[in-house]
Amino acid sequence: MSQNNFKIILLLIVLLLVTACTQREVAPKNIPEQPVPEKIEETNHKDYITGNEFPNDNDFDVRDYNFLYNEKEKSIVVSIWYKLGETPKRYIIDGQHSYYLYLTAPEDLNKYFKSPNSDVVKGETLIEEDSSLEYQSEFKLPLKDNISAKQIQTLLQQHQFYNITLFENPDAPAKMIINVFEGLKQN
Repeated sequence: MSQNNFKIILLLIVLLLVTACTQREVAPKNIPEQPVPEKIEETNHKDYITGNEFPNDNDFDVRDYNFLYNEKEKSIVVSIWYKLGETPKRYIIDGQHSYYLYLTAPEDLNKYFKSPNSDVVKGETLIEEDSSLEYQSEFKLPLKDNISAKQIQTLLQQHQFYNITLFENPDAPAKMIINVFEGLKQN
């Protein structure tokens, strides 16, 4: 055999070995299967106030209110005094939840306000010792420009069909009180 043939055969053997090594299949490792849970439990519990904490209509009870005109800020200021029922009060205190409120003007009065909704105010910190405590919130409804004194007087005297919304998560109003001042006398 010639030396050239020997080199060719040797080269072919090396190529076959290299090819065999690169195409070698790797055996899969045995991966233990994870146990599949038998039942996935769903929960309706949210970590914010959802409205379920207000089982009774009087769990947010507006006791008194007052309408004033703030000439400097050109807005109607509405103050309310309210009580919370034991169930929402317990939920808010025990869970250390914050709650927020805003006032919505009646649709027929929207033409006087820059927005139908007041500014959002944070509710007062609740005190658990005394269930007779009333809390206060103050809402500002900025007026549009060029509102006459007569129109302002109308706004100060018209208290029907205002609504209050209470929430912790802005995407999920928890409690809405429709026509909140109905049946109440102004302070």
